[in-house]
Amino acid sequence: MHFDPNVVSGAPTGWAYPCCAVQMETHVTPVVAKTFAGVGAMPPEKSVVCPGRFILECIELDDVKGKDKDLDAYVEFKLGKETKKKRKTKTQKSDETGRDVKFEGETFIYDVVDPMEIMQDDDIHLEMGVFDDNWTDTLLCYASFSILKVMKKCYYTTDKWLDLKVAGDDDMNGRIHLRMTFEPAKVGLIRVLLNSATNLEDGGLLDLDKNDPYVSVKLGDDNKVRSRYPASERASSENENEGWRGEFIQDTVDRSLQSDVSIFGLATK
Repeated sequence: MHFDPNVVSGAPTGWAYPCCAVQMETHVTPVVAKTFAGVGAMPPEKSVVCPGRFILECIELDDVKGKDKDLDAYVEFKLGKETKKKRKTKTQKSDETGRDVKFEGETFIYDVVDPMEIMQDDDIHLEMGVFDDNWTDTLLCYASFSILKVMKKCYYTTDKWLDLKVAGDDDMNGRIHLRMTFEPAKVGLIRVLLNSATNLEDGGLLDLDKNDPYVSVKLGDDNKVRSRYPASERASSENENEGWRGEFIQDTVDRSLQSDVSIFGLATK
């Protein structure tokens, strides 16, 4: 049996194209109402976005007028309703025109664990402001862009020029060039093969000269797994090698997007 995860656009939830010969013979295309037609009819479905990683690259500013002839600009970004600190580029000087600014390697990564937390009115907006880096960090212009289409086109890079508006006005003040990609989170199993560790410092507790190191793997904010102590190879501080002899530690990966591997050394008696 073959399973096709691609549902028909606009069809009722759970309906998909026929995926075998038997289904082809009995297949009847469903009639889907284009609009909500009262009691008993199918209501329009809300936008559904899966967890994943939103990658934003800020490339350049074009024809942005600063407060004086020398524009030293940086861009500040805010994704949806996120409460974390806003991301911003490094300050860059304009070219000889005094209005064009290029940013090199300015890439920001947003781990969207729960899209509903940053969604507002069934949409997720990327807000940005261009500042002139001076004594007061003057806001020159701003823009807002819905990234829902970007998040639905997984692994596809969207290259976009956005018009910038003057703060507190509808007049235009240049453009900003962005590249955006969304990578969906995958469900699976992570396995970490442990061999050895080198150059470990002494545990430092009570001036004891033996270490009992172990490896701790943290997935996101919740899941945390750890290895056993390499009891068969307890090493003194004079021996800088610690071995686990090919031990595996593993855990499931679902909505957690970041892994943090740390090595801890504990002193023993």
